[in-house]
Amino acid sequence: MLFLLIILVFKETRGSVLLSRKAAELNKWYEKREALGYYGCDMLLNNKPHTQRIRWKVKADEERASLKIMIATSCYRPFALLLQDPTVFFFSLWISFSWAILYMLFSIIPYAFSTVYGFDLQQTGAVFASVSVASIVATVLSITQEKIAGKYGKLSSTPEGRLSFACYESAFLPIGLFWYVACQRCSYETNTLLL
Repeated sequence: MLFLLIILVFKETRGSVLLSRKAAELNKWYEKREALGYYGCDMLLNNKPHTQRIRWKVKADEERASLKIMIATSCYRPFALLLQDPTVFFFSLWISFSWAILYMLFSIIPYAFSTVYGFDLQQTGAVFASVSVASIVATVLSITQEKIAGKYGKLSSTPEGRLSFACYESAFLPIGLFWYVACQRCSYETNTLLL
């Protein structure tokens, strides 16, 4: 469903595809001219008029590799970047750690809130709303942070310039985890004292 929506709503932005489409349209226009009897265009060659048939080509179309080579490159390149580029390696390591923590949190939330706070199934499920709210806030933040950085001149022109946001925002993971653990510990000690 989403794939169909993307095909219908989103516009193509890849330069080589747009150039290929433009070349095809121009070639159709020249073919229509030839059908009407206008063959080629008059050009000067060695200061002499010369009629030449014009067709547009895109370099990317002529240099396009075979499907086998493109698939091999697509499979090889991510591993090459992971092993050869320290920036890719360490950010991948951080992201994998963050996802592991998030999934462990998903598995521990029902247990912790049902045993410590006595939540039932519906109340425990409502706790997951905080993760959804945080995801929505992070999405809005990631959309607006580039505009904010551009406004204050803090955004570098390289793709790595966007990684500075990830460095600052990565502090929220340990802060949130310590907050979660501190709340659990306080409530556990309070329940132990009450017993």
